[in-house]
Amino acid sequence: MKRKNHDTLDIQLNWPGKSAPNDYTPPGFKVVETIGVMDNAERNRLYLGDNKNVIAGLLQTEFAGRVKLIYIDPPFGIGSDRHIEAGDGIDARKAYTDKWGNNLNTYLQMMQERLSLMKDLLTADGSIYVHLDYHTSHYIKIIMDELFGRDNLVNQIIWQRTGAHNDPLAFGRNYDIILFYQKSAGRIWNKPFADYDEAHLKRYFKQDADGLWFRLNNPAGKGYQDHTRNFGKGPVKPPRDRHWSVTQSQIDKWLAENRIVYTGSGYPFVKKYLDELPGKPVQSIWTDLIPPRASRELTGFPTQKPEKLLERIIKASSNPGDLVADFFCGSGTTLVVAEKLGRRWLGCDSSGVAVKIAKERLLKVRDAKGFEVLG
Repeated sequence: MKRKNHDTLDIQLNWPGKSAPNDYTPPGFKVVETIGVMDNAERNRLYLGDNKNVIAGLLQTEFAGRVKLIYIDPPFGIGSDRHIEAGDGIDARKAYTDKWGNNLNTYLQMMQERLSLMKDLLTADGSIYVHLDYHTSHYIKIIMDELFGRDNLVNQIIWQRTGAHNDPLAFGRNYDIILFYQKSAGRIWNKPFADYDEAHLKRYFKQDADGLWFRLNNPAGKGYQDHTRNFGKGPVKPPRDRHWSVTQSQIDKWLAENRIVYTGSGYPFVKKYLDELPGKPVQSIWTDLIPPRASRELTGFPTQKPEKLLERIIKASSNPGDLVADFFCGSGTTLVVAEKLGRRWLGCDSSGVAVKIAKERLLKVRDAKGFEVLG
């Protein structure tokens, strides 16, 4: 049987009551508090209200098509209430209710409507990250494929959120899923790197007499060229199907710095020291950002994400001065990190407790710009 070309398939996820977002005039939001001094051209906004209304309202303003990066951490569709942990002057109150989780059809409709509106907020070179878990990520991926296009899925990121998890009669569920989509192939991308861990250093690096870590880099590239270079032992041709990818003047500099090493292969390699390397390219499985059990950044909010997680995402998919948005902002981690990294931001949550915590965190950011709270 002849296989079909999957790229031609038009697959959609359907559920009872599925409909496109309706065109309507969203209710207006009023400024209830202005904090600090703001430039009107660089207004940061924190909304208390239904994010569907907020996004629809923003689409009627200068923010339409201006957002470079959206990160959202919506409810996972499990229908549970989550409470603030008591302490630090915060009452043990309900943080939020996953009011869509008791009916999958309602949940999918809610997400489809909001994701469709969010797409219209993004710039042509913008990106969106949707943070989920195993309950609904497979459904939301199909919705995202329909809205953004299958070819615009950049990554399905696996984020290890805890070292171990005790799930009776099952493998421990210790990770979340982050779906990363681009609006177009011209998206912003700043390749992220992570620090080398000790195991990687011991496997791929060596230490010199001064205790400095280094690895050996091959000065040859793919593609044969019939030429020679002198690495300190007379002219030598490159290996088969390779060419020397560095100039003789660069080699002379490395020789003066005692960086040329001949290996058992009989070919020269170059010492590259750890402090000269950007780090290990980040892969799509993130095991190095497990939230700490105790930290000054913890607020007691039940779904708070670590700042390092948002720092990686914001640095990778935006530049200083860009506009970043989070429409399920919870305790405000995205907004806090965006502020620290010199980005402008928009935030929204339907929980008064969440907005209060986010505002208090923003007030603690050193040299933070002013912002408006709207409701």
